[in-house]
Amino acid sequence: VINLEDPQAVYGAVMKRVGQKKYLQKPFTDIMQRMLLLPLDREVGYKKWLAIEKVFHYLSNPNKEEIIIDANTKIDVEELLMSTEGSIVVEAERDKLFEEKVKLEDKMKTSVNDLRVQLNEKNEQFANFEKDYNQKMKYKMEEEVSNTVKQKLNECIE
Repeated sequence: VINLEDPQAVYGAVMKRVGQKKYLQKPFTDIMQRMLLLPLDREVGYKKWLAIEKVFHYLSNPNKEEIIIDANTKIDVEELLMSTEGSIVVEAERDKLFEEKVKLEDKMKTSVNDLRVQLNEKNEQFANFEKDYNQKMKYKMEEEVSNTVKQKLNECIE
């Protein structure tokens, strides 16, 4: 049960509902940002807040087909909703591009990690090669020194 008189409780309930719908997060955030910009004075600000309240009242009521501004001015809700089609198409394209970007970033991370593994393997192979090479060179030098010493000894003995 939500205490509809408590703005924090109402906001929390709206956040919970919107948070479950990814596609609503951007418009919700935009509405909240614009609310921060509304004036708070009694002369103009209060009237704007009341106008928003009136529009929200009509839009949230499924039985209302028109937003009645005054006796002479009405806005057809269906026409108003049709005016959002362009935004929906743009948002769909934005979401598609964002998903492609995320996939590419993930692919890049995977590729970078794979390359790191390959580089580490090559570094290890190189280190092992150098170790073996140095060991062989040491053995060869020791053998050459030993042969040279043997030869000199033989020369001295003869």
